[in-house]
Amino acid sequence: MPDLYSSDLGQNARKAVDTTQFGTRDLVFLQIDAQQDIETGYTTSGSVFHELIQCLQQSVEIYGVGIPNGQEVTVVVNRQSVPFSGSEEADAGGNVSALEDLINASATFSGVNVFHGKMNGWSIENDC
Repeated sequence: MPDLYSSDLGQNARKAVDTTQFGTRDLVFLQIDAQQDIETGYTTSGSVFHELIQCLQQSVEIYGVGIPNGQEVTVVVNRQSVPFSGSEEADAGGNVSALEDLINASATFSGVNVFHGKMNGWSIENDC
């Protein structure tokens, strides 16, 4: 079989694009602003942070959870499990309203914001 890597046909094998699909499901970064302190005592049993993650687990398949910073945390989830509505999936940086509604239905939370984060250089950011 001829070596196609060095030919014009091999050009696609020699480029990289932004993706989270390297032997895993398509992942998306959710940035959550809980509107209250979730960092204090976050490793203790029954913490507010635990309750937030438990709320998320009811709806999305979680692959990673960041360390909370004040009232914010980043969670990595399977894109196919996120209940995006309308243009939310294509709008990296925007809100994910169905998850906001789910978390805000809990007695512990009110006014929670869930953003569809995007990787940009060293950071994961949203446009909001």
